[in-house]
Amino acid sequence: MADLFEGTEHAPGEVAEAKGLSRPLHVKEVVLFLAFVMMALWAGWVTSSLNSGGGRQEIVQVQLQSIIGEYMQAQARSAAPEGQAVQETSAFMAELDRTIKALGDDGKIVIVQEAIIAGEVPDVTNAVKQAVYSKIQLPQAAPAPPQAQAQNVETAMADWMASNGGENAQQQ
Repeated sequence: MADLFEGTEHAPGEVAEAKGLSRPLHVKEVVLFLAFVMMALWAGWVTSSLNSGGGRQEIVQVQLQSIIGEYMQAQARSAAPEGQAVQETSAFMAELDRTIKALGDDGKIVIVQEAIIAGEVPDVTNAVKQAVYSKIQLPQAAPAPPQAQAQNVETAMADWMASNGGENAQQQ
């Protein structure tokens, strides 16, 4: 087996004298060292920036089905002509789209309620409704027919059923 200290000038218990730099540092070595230090500082800054939460996005939910369903029911009960109803519905859908896009532009991830399987996610449905209905009016229901007109329809139906042999026709 070869001796580990073979070829050295000092015996195993002796301490060798430290020698200083025998040559001066080159500019290239200094620049490389400074570049390494700058990269290490930059990497530390990037890591702390990412971990500080400044780039975090909030997940929120919207009940789109209920918002659209509420509007469609109101539109169906209104007395608006078909062409007007189509224009109003298109305007409503465009405003709803803009409102949800604005939430995304504010750094929020918007998902529909049906996509949530577990966990709690803040619900922004009411805020979305308020924003949309502040710009687009919810259609108003058509006025109910006067009671006299409703009574006339009921009487006409009863008369028709009585004249055509209806078993449950009421005689008035």
